[in-house]
Amino acid sequence: MRSIKRFISTIFMIEFIFCLVTIVYFPDKVAKITGYRLYTVMTDSMEPTIPTFSLVLTKLIPEDVEIAPNTIVTFQANRFGDDILLTHYFRETQIGNDGNLYYRTQAEGKDFYDNYETKRSDILGTYVYHIPFLGKVFLFLKSTFGFILYGELLVIYLVNRLIQQRWEEKEKLVKGTA
Repeated sequence: MRSIKRFISTIFMIEFIFCLVTIVYFPDKVAKITGYRLYTVMTDSMEPTIPTFSLVLTKLIPEDVEIAPNTIVTFQANRFGDDILLTHYFRETQIGNDGNLYYRTQAEGKDFYDNYETKRSDILGTYVYHIPFLGKVFLFLKSTFGFILYGELLVIYLVNRLIQQRWEEKEKLVKGTA
């Protein structure tokens, strides 16, 4: 009975670790399968609705789906030469000087639109839910210190398994001599 419990708990632990690693390191593949993606909010542009370092769940939407004004969306933007992901309110569409249709976004509490020329192809999805401050955990898991933690956990697991095997060998010896 004891070995069955250990086997089941090991299977659940392996499954949990697999899911966590997949979500953290392969978010695009998870998004293709589930239709949802997790993002960490790095700025205070949506406070107090979405606090900084929140983990945001976004539902991916196809390009042919129309977005209602005042919807919180996650989109790609070019900020000072870097491609970043932002989560802001979509307010309205406008036709630019070049004749292209642009989606105007706005941070919370601001009385002006973002300077980004956001096209429909830049919008990845709509906001579903957020968990405050859990984004810090995901950032940590991707960091150098996260990899050090993985190594420490592996060493602890291996030492634990070694000790358990030695105890089982000792129990068998005691039972065999009795």
